[in-house]
This record gives sequence, C-alpha cells and structure tokens, in this order.
Amino acid sequence: MERRRRRGSLDVQETSFWQSYSDMMAGVLLMFILIICGTLFVLMQVKNSYDESELALRQRETELEQTAQENQEYVDLTRTQNERLLSQQEQLAEQQAKLDDQQAQLDEQKSQLDAQREVLDQQQTALQTAQTTLEQREAELQASQTLLASQQQTLDQQQTALETQQAQLEQIIGVKRDLIAALSDAFSSSDLRISIDEQTGAIRMDSSVLFDYDSADLTEEGERTLDALLPAYFDVVLSDEYVDYISEIIIEGHTDTAGTYTYNLSLSQARAEAVAAYCLDDGEALFPADTLERVRTIVSASGRSWSDPVYGPDGQVDAEASRRVEIKFRLSDEQMIDQMLDVLQQYE
Repeated sequence: MERRRRRGSLDVQETSFWQSYSDMMAGVLLMFILIICGTLFVLMQVKNSYDESELALRQRETELEQTAQENQEYVDLTRTQNERLLSQQEQLAEQQAKLDDQQAQLDEQKSQLDAQREVLDQQQTALQTAQTTLEQREAELQASQTLLASQQQTLDQQQTALETQQAQLEQIIGVKRDLIAALSDAFSSSDLRISIDEQTGAIRMDSSVLFDYDSADLTEEGERTLDALLPAYFDVVLSDEYVDYISEIIIEGHTDTAGTYTYNLSLSQARAEAVAAYCLDDGEALFPADTLERVRTIVSASGRSWSDPVYGPDGQVDAEASRRVEIKFRLSDEQMIDQMLDVLQQYE
C-alpha cells in the first residue's frame, strides 16, 4: 500500500514532473515559436528593410549612375569646354602676344609720331618765326623802299641842289682863282717885300718890314710899304668884277714861338690893329671917300700869337718867317663853300 502510495506518489510526482516538463517545454516551444516568430518578424523586417535598402541602393546606384553619367557628361563637357578654353586661352595668348607686339609697334610708332610731331611742332614754330620774320622783313623792306623812295627823292633834290651849288661853287672858285691871279698880276712887277699864297690869295708881309722886333709901332718903311700895298690891293678886291663876292678882309698878326702865348697874342693883335688903323683911320690919304667907307665895312683885325708858325725845310720853326702880317680876303659864303668842297670830295 505504502508501495502503492509511494508508487502512486511517484506516479503523481512523475506525472507532475512530466506535466511540468511538458508545460516547460510548451513554454519553451512557445518561447521558441515566439522567438522564431519574432526572429521571422525581425527577419521579415530586416528583409523588408534590406529590400527597401537594396531598392533604395539600386535607386541610389541608378541615381549615382545617372549622376555619374551626368557628371561624366559634365566632366566631358567640362573637359571639352576646358579644352576649348585652353585652346581659346592659347589663341588668346597668341592674340595677346600679337596684341603686345602690335602694342609695342604702336608704342614705337607713337614714339616716332611723337618725335615727328615734336619735330613738326619745332618746324611749325620755326616756320611761324620765319613767317613773322619774313613779314617783319617785308614790312621793313616796304618801309625801306618807302624810305629809299623818300631818300631817292631827297637825293634827287640834293643832287639838283648840289649841281646848282656846284655850279655856284665853280663860279665862286673861278672868281677866287681869278682874284688870286689878278692880285698876282697886280704885284708881279712890284719891289715890295711881300708874297702871295697861290691857294688862298693871302698877302704875307714880314714883320721886320713893318715893325721893329717886339714892337707894334709901324716903322717908316712899314708905312711906305702899306702906302704902296693897300691902294693896289683894294683896287683889285673892290673892283666891279669882284666887289660883290668880297665879304671880309682880315688883317692877321703872327709871332714866333719865343715867349708866352698870351704875350704873343697881345703883340700879334696889336700889330694887326696897327695895320688896320693905318688902313682905316689914316686911309683918307690912301683911298677915295667912297672906297674908304667900303673898306671900313669889311676890314677886321685878328691876333693869332704863335698858333700858326712857319716851318723851314728842316721841319723846325722859322722864327723870322713866322713873324708876319697877312692880309686875307673871305668871299661871300666861303665857309659854306668849304663845306661844299668837303662834300664834293666825298662823292669823288
């Protein structure tokens, strides 16, 4: 019984064990099934996810392929464009090089043009200066021509006047020459101690004939000389042929170089005045009244001291010849005649 009880207990325990085991196994199976189901679910999810990922990957690959193709096309296009750009850059570089060469040539040509322009400016300036100078010279030439015409007219007038004056001069010179010849003829046979200058017609008398040494008083011989000289001299110079040409008769006193100039000036003036006084104051015995009146209007006295000495052949002063009294005549306008002679000599 007890064995049965034990057996029964064992059977119960065994049954309980197997029931527990069965429950456990059922639970394990359930869990396994759940795990499998979960795994399957997960696998399904994973597969779905994988499929989706694969699909997405394929789409991505397609997109990548398209993108790669597009990129390749872009790369090809870019390469083509780059090649074109490189070709264009090379062309541009060549063109730039050509442009640089052309620019250099243009710069050189510009420099040459600038130089030429500068030369042209200088030439233009020179031309303007030359033009201005030419205009000035033309103006000067016109002025010179006007002046020349005026001068020619003046010259013609002067030539006419000169010819007239020359004719007058020749006439006066002829008168002077004839007067000197007439004086020479008048005294050619005279024994008076006088000399006649053939160029001026001056009558020269040694002072020793008229005065004692260092004296201004006329000697008797001097008075006799003047008595013979003066009427004959004035008969010639106051003759109808020459009287109208005579403007002045000058009596000049001269001394030698001994003594001071002032002293000799007083002595020579006193001697000239002594001869003039004898001619004018005491002339009533020498000339008719009308002649004396004419003589008094033309005679003057001048002392020259030793300003005009006479030199001998040795070049030394001839003291005796220097002591003298000269009677000179001056024709009308003789000073003008002397100037005219100078002018005529310039034209010769």
